[in-house]
Amino acid sequence: MFKVYTFYVFCTASNGILAVVINTNLEYNLQHIRPYLGVLLVGSMALGFGLMLTSAAKQLSQALEPSVLTGGGTLTLESSGTLQYGDTVSYKVVMDNPENVAAHIYISTVCFQGERMVFQKSVMQGVNLRLSDQMERDYEWNGKDASCIATLLYRIIGRDFHQVVLVDSEYFDVVEQKS
Repeated sequence: MFKVYTFYVFCTASNGILAVVINTNLEYNLQHIRPYLGVLLVGSMALGFGLMLTSAAKQLSQALEPSVLTGGGTLTLESSGTLQYGDTVSYKVVMDNPENVAAHIYISTVCFQGERMVFQKSVMQGVNLRLSDQMERDYEWNGKDASCIATLLYRIIGRDFHQVVLVDSEYFDVVEQKS
């Protein structure tokens, strides 16, 4: 059924002659290899599963690793005096370690009358805000007094995750516009 060929390979090595015998009798080879095939199969499956598990663990550790933002920063209101409804507000941002963070910094301003939110807008640093009604966003600010908070946020975008870090905040009040 199977033809048997035996090859003899002779090689010269530094210490003399090396002889290698290769038996091509498949039936004979399978009988001697069969006990090891199961071990090889289980071992290769374990190796593949281990590699998948390692990859999943690496992705999880990247998602859970601490923020790359080192240090902190400060947010201050640049507008002087009492802010009135309809005024434009601007902020000054100072980051402790400014390298490579400017593109990921933004300021979110939220104003409330009691427990009702009447204003919300997020902008990049250097952009001014007009504190007024935002009808297009379904916030109804009737022009009366409101309490506001501006938060300096740093956004980290990883391969498989997004993280937002609160760096600083500033509270201020807006009063009804006097005519």
